[in-house]
Amino acid sequence: MKLKIIIAIAFIAVIGITIYSLSGNQEESWEKWKSDREEFLRNSSSSPFNEADVEFEGVNYFDYNPDYEIKARLSPIRPQNPVKLTSTTGEDLTYFQSAMASFEIDGENFEVMLLTLTKQDPDEYHLLFTDETNGLSTYGGGRYLEIPYKEAGNIFINFNKAYYPYCAYVHDYSCPIPPKGNYINIPVKAGEKDAS
Repeated sequence: MKLKIIIAIAFIAVIGITIYSLSGNQEESWEKWKSDREEFLRNSSSSPFNEADVEFEGVNYFDYNPDYEIKARLSPIRPQNPVKLTSTTGEDLTYFQSAMASFEIDGENFEVMLLTLTKQDPDEYHLLFTDETNGLSTYGGGRYLEIPYKEAGNIFINFNKAYYPYCAYVHDYSCPIPPKGNYINIPVKAGEKDAS
């Protein structure tokens, strides 16, 4: 099961990095990201829907909001600290706390932990977060984001690309639970949401 978690995260990360690398209009890249993700969830043999033989009924998103294209200050952590996250099925999963990201939304300041799957030469950061939409208009267990890896400086966080973990669709799937420190105490009305 742990291998499935890693493969699933890696696939979504490839989509995310490819789209992040595109220049030009961010909303256009978001549309492409949505299309690629839906294609994977609908048709891939690795999709949680196809593995569990569950009907795929599409994915819902908030309207694109450029206010959630966030520039964040990166504070690397060296050496990277191993972090144990509990999964939704009770497994312990090891990540590495590689950086903190500080940013502002609507005049409020936030700091979140960025995780990597490896200590050496990671391709991306993983942001697992919760916010005040959880259990209301979004999945109660939080949402995920991938961010291209940088050693230092500023990074770009586009919350419009926040997505649900697989356990939101198939309950017996094992997904890491976001760290308590990654609670954003405002409603982040961007990214994937529940059906209206």
